[in-house]
Amino acid sequence: MAQGILGLGSGNSVELSQALLDKLKKAESKARIDPITKQIDKITSVEKGKEGEEYIFTEIQKKVSDFQDTVKLFDLYNGDNTNVFKQLNASSTGSSAIFSVDDTTLLKAGTQNIDVKQIATRDAYQGNIISSKTAKIPGADTLTISVNGKSQTFKTKGLTYDELATKISQDPDVTASVEEVGTGQFKLIISSAKTGKDNALVISGAAASSLGFNTKGNHTVTAQNMKATLNGVSYDLASNQMQMADGLKINVVSTGKSSVSISKSTDKIVPAAKKLVEQYNDLIKFISDERFDKDSPLSDNDTFKQMTDSIKNIFFGAYGKDPKKNPLSLFNYGFSIQKDGSMKLDSKLFSEALSKHPDDVKSLFVGVAEAEGVGTKLKSYIDSLSFGNGLLTQYDKNMHKRLTDLESDKTKAQKHLDDKYNAMAQKFAAYTAIISRMQSSFGGLQMMIAQSTSKQ
Repeated sequence: MAQGILGLGSGNSVELSQALLDKLKKAESKARIDPITKQIDKITSVEKGKEGEEYIFTEIQKKVSDFQDTVKLFDLYNGDNTNVFKQLNASSTGSSAIFSVDDTTLLKAGTQNIDVKQIATRDAYQGNIISSKTAKIPGADTLTISVNGKSQTFKTKGLTYDELATKISQDPDVTASVEEVGTGQFKLIISSAKTGKDNALVISGAAASSLGFNTKGNHTVTAQNMKATLNGVSYDLASNQMQMADGLKINVVSTGKSSVSISKSTDKIVPAAKKLVEQYNDLIKFISDERFDKDSPLSDNDTFKQMTDSIKNIFFGAYGKDPKKNPLSLFNYGFSIQKDGSMKLDSKLFSEALSKHPDDVKSLFVGVAEAEGVGTKLKSYIDSLSFGNGLLTQYDKNMHKRLTDLESDKTKAQKHLDDKYNAMAQKFAAYTAIISRMQSSFGGLQMMIAQSTSKQ
C-alpha cells in the first residue's frame, strides 16, 4: 500500500519539534552571531596568549607613561625640581645656623659663610610666685603693656591670673600664660610675640609693681636683634631667619660660625640616561612586535608607526643653540643604534662627555626655551599623545566606538534570530496540530478500508 503524504499512515510522520528548531537556530547563530562575538573578543579578551586589543593598548599606554616619567627628568619645564641637571649637592659645617631651600631652581653653586655674633630674642617678664592659676588677683589695680608704640590697659579687679593672661594674649604682639614653676607654685609670664629690639615691652601701672613685673631680676630676657656677618656683609635683623634671593633659607639658632657649600650634582644624570635608553628600547620593541605580528589584535598599525617614528626623529635630531652650524647629537655622546634597531648607551663615554662638556650635554638634553633639547621636546610630544586629538586619545576613542558598534550589532542580530525562531516555533506548533488531526482522520479511513477488505 502506498504511504500517505508526509508519511501519513506509515507511523513515521515528520516531527516538527523544538529540538529541530534549536539545531536550526544554532547553525544560523554560528553563521551570524559567532563572527561578531569573535570580533568583540579580539578587542576585549584577557585570556593569556590571546590578549585582546584593549589589553595590548593598555600595555602600550603603560610603557609610554613609564617612558614619560623618565623623559620628565630631562625636561626644561619640569616644575617639581626633579630635572637631573638641576640637582645640587650641599654640605654644611658648624651648628650656629640651619640651611634649607624650598625651590632649588634659583639656587646657585658656591659657599655661604655666616658668623653669628648675637641671636634675636623676645622680651620676657615673670611675675611673683602665686599659689594657683585660678586665684583672684588682689587689689583693684591697672596693668598697662606697650609694644611697638601701641598700649593696652587691663583692670585686674575680679580677675584670676589665668583670666588676665587670656585677655593679654588677645593682643597679637604679646603672649601671656600662667606656668607652673614648682610644686604648687605658679608665675604669670608675659613676653613679646616677636623677636627684635623693636618689639621690646614696657609694663607699667600699679599692678606692674604689685604683680612683681618691676621687681629687679624679673625682666628675664631683654629683646635684641640678631647680629651676624654673611660672606663679610653685616646683618642686624629682628628675626633669626634670613631669606636669600636665590632661595636659600638660613635659620640662626646660636652664636658661632657655620657654612654651607652648594655644588652641582651629576650623580643622577648617567643612571637616568641609562633608564631612558632601556625604556625607549622596551617601548619600540613592544610596538614593533605587535605591528609585525599577523595575529596581533591592533587594528591601526599606522597610528603606532607614526608615534614611534616621531619619537625616533626627536631622539636622533640635531640640537644646541645653533643646530645648523654646531649641531649636538646623541651619537656624539656615547649613544648608538644596534643592528636590531635598539639603542645602546656607552656609560663611560657619556660620563666623560658630561665631565668635559657639561654645558653641551645639558644643551643637548634640556636646552633653553628658544632651543629645546631632546628631553624637553620628547616630554612635549608624549604629553600631546594623550590630550585633545592626540594619537593615543583618538585610537582609544575609535577602538571603543568599534566595540560599542559591535555590541549593538550583536544585540540586534540576536534579537532578530530570537524573533525569527519564536515565530517559527509558533508555526511549527500549528503545523504539528494539523498533521496530528490528519493522521487521526487517516487512521479511521484505514480501519474502514480494512473492514471492507475482510468481508470480501
